[in-house]
Order: sequence, then C-alpha cells, then structure tokens
Amino acid sequence: MAGNGFTVHTDELHTFSEYLDKTTVPTVNDSAKAVDDANGGDIDAFGVVLAQVLAIPARIALKAVSDNLHGVAKDVTDSADKTRQASEQYSKGDQDLAKAFDKFKPEQVK
Repeated sequence: MAGNGFTVHTDELHTFSEYLDKTTVPTVNDSAKAVDDANGGDIDAFGVVLAQVLAIPARIALKAVSDNLHGVAKDVTDSADKTRQASEQYSKGDQDLAKAFDKFKPEQVK
C-alpha cells in the first residue's frame, strides 16, 4: 500500500526563497560591510607600540570575520536559489503529471 504520501507547498518554498533573498542576505551583507568598515579604521589610534600589539592582530581577525560573513551571504543566496529551483521543479512535475493523467479522463458528452 502506498500510504498517504506527502504534499509540497510550492508557494511556501517560493516565499521562503524570497525571504532569504530580500531579508537574510542583505542583513548578512550589511554585517560584513560593518566589519569591513571597522577594519578600515585608523591603525595609529592605538599608538605605535599598541598598534603592533593590538591593531594588526585585530585586523587579521576582522578580515577572517568579514570573509566568513561574505561566505555566509553567498551560501544563503545559493540556498535561496536552490529553494526557488525546487519550487519550480515541483510545480513543473505536478503540471506534467496532470497532463499525463488528462489522457485517461473519460470523454465529455456534448
């Protein structure tokens, strides 16, 4: 016995992909830009000695954080694209199956 199967709500997949594109990605990109801006600060603000002790390691750490955030933004964009593609593939599959089953409908009486 096949069981009850499952249902895919393609409109919800599409809505989620739009949410990722319009909300999550811009927020992560804004965070990455803020880290980039902080990393561009004046290294001399620490003084000569402290600049060597604090500023250079801080810049290295901020660069790593920035790179990670840019990577997260790209990954979320990729996830949104794949979610959108899945929605489209499910919709197309449903349409193709509906067309295939149409040939089994009894003829309409005119």
